[in-house]
Amino acid sequence: MILIALGGNMPVENQSPVQTLRWAIDEMAKYQIYVMSISSFYCTKPVGQAGQSDYINAVVRVRVAMGPANLLKNLKMIEMAAGRGTQPVALRARWGPRPLDLDLVDYKKIVTGNFQVCSRYSMVTKVSRVSQLGRCELVLPHPQAHLRPFVIRPIIDIAPFWHHPVTGLSALSMWALIKNKPEGSIIHELP
Repeated sequence: MILIALGGNMPVENQSPVQTLRWAIDEMAKYQIYVMSISSFYCTKPVGQAGQSDYINAVVRVRVAMGPANLLKNLKMIEMAAGRGTQPVALRARWGPRPLDLDLVDYKKIVTGNFQVCSRYSMVTKVSRVSQLGRCELVLPHPQAHLRPFVIRPIIDIAPFWHHPVTGLSALSMWALIKNKPEGSIIHELP
C-alpha cells in the first residue's frame, strides 16, 4: 500500500486550501500517480509555528509504477507547481504556513533512512531534505506520521487496518493513542 498525506493552509491564486488539495489530487495523474481512494478532508489545528491558520488535511492511497525516490521527486514537483517554496523566506519556516504539503507516509511497508533518529528528534523529521544537488534523502515510513492526528484519522477512512511498518500498530490503534493530542488535532470533517 502506498499512502500520501496532503495538507495546506494558504490560498493559492484565489484557490482555498480545499481547492488546492483537490487540484493536487487531480495533478497526480499527470505524474503517473494513480489515486485509488481519497479520505475525507479535515480541518485541523496546526503543528509548530504559532498564529497560523488551521490546515486542511487528507490522505490518498495511490498506485504507481515508479520507486519511492521518484515518487517523492514527483510529489515535490507538484508542491512547487502549487507555489511551495516561492513564498517569502519568513513564511518558509519548518512547520509554518504552506500552500501544499505532500508527504509520502508509506510505500509498500519499506523502511528506509534512519527512521528511529528521525522520529525521536523532531528537528530532523522531514520525509525528504532536498540538498543543493537536488537529491532527496528518503525516510520511510514518514517519521512523524504515527504521531499526527491529521494523518492517522484520514488513513482510517481509507485503510483502517493499515499497520505502521515500524511500530506494528494499526491506524485504529494509533488513533486511540493520539486522538486527544492538541497539536495537529482534528477540528471537524469537511462536508
